[in-house]
Order: sequence, then structure tokens, then C-alpha cells
Amino acid sequence: MDGSVHQGIIIETMPLPELGLDYITKKGGKIVILDQVTDPQNVGAILRTAAAFNVTAIIIPKDNAPEESSALAKAASGTLEILPIIRVTNLVRSIEDLKKHGYWFIGMDGDTETEIGDIKDLSTNTALVMGAEGKGLRRLTREACDYITKIPISVQVESLNVSNAAAIGLYCLSK
Repeated sequence: MDGSVHQGIIIETMPLPELGLDYITKKGGKIVILDQVTDPQNVGAILRTAAAFNVTAIIIPKDNAPEESSALAKAASGTLEILPIIRVTNLVRSIEDLKKHGYWFIGMDGDTETEIGDIKDLSTNTALVMGAEGKGLRRLTREACDYITKIPISVQVESLNVSNAAAIGLYCLSK
């Protein structure tokens, strides 16, 4: 990979397997959906946090999302190889498909009164849905969520970085 930091060693590897939604429906558990989060360092940091909270997989759109790169891999700190990224053509359609398998969807957006800590008693099949940096969740993705929640932060700060918000959201959902 261009721009890779190395120590003068090279290894030939196989590409990561391409998985579909059936991987999630067979395994169950928590998932993270990233709605057009394009910064590879943020996606990598979210991967690392998601692995720490035993997330089953990350779902991202095929378009408007970063490829697996050296920047993403470095930020993921080894978790790119253990936590699958599932690329889908249509996030909303994927959400609707997973709802048929008992998943609940919690969107994160500062424009709501419901705090993430207010969500209780969900099944183990839960998805945390995060929006793009600056733009937030797209309208149809937001409407597909069962809950829209926020992190209660000081009025002095407009928002948090998406990877920080994902960490807080996953922590709250693990309690």
C-alpha cells in the first residue's frame, strides 16, 4: 500500500473475505452501521472500539466509504483482520432486512431529546447507526432507525468526532 509505514519487511497476504448480511443474521449480536463516514482514520478507530465491545460486524455503504487502506489499518490497530466490514449497496434496505431478523436500530444525532442512556431493555441484536462527519445521518437512514439518540454534552461544544461518539454509544449499549 502506498504510504505504508514498514520496517523493511514485506509479507504476501490474501484479501480479506467479502461477507454479506447473512453473516450477521447467523451470528447475531451488536453491529455498527456507518452512514457515509469517509475518513479512513475514523473508520479504523471505530473498528478498534467496536472490537473492544464485541461487535459482530461493521456495515458501510459500497460508495462514499473508504477502502481498506494503510491509514485505516493503522488506526484499527490489528482489528481490521478480526472484525468484518460488510459493504452494502443500500443501507436502508439492509436495515429493513435486519429488522426482519429482530434487530433494533439506534441512530446517533444531536438533534433529539432522547439520550443514549435512556434506551433500555433492547435485545442483544442491536445496531448503532452513526452518520457522516459534519452531515450526520441521511434522512432515509434516520427514518429507518427505531430510536434517535444523542450524547448529553456541554452546550459549549457542538459535537464530538464520530469515532469518539461511537465509543461512547457502544459503551452505553454494553451496560
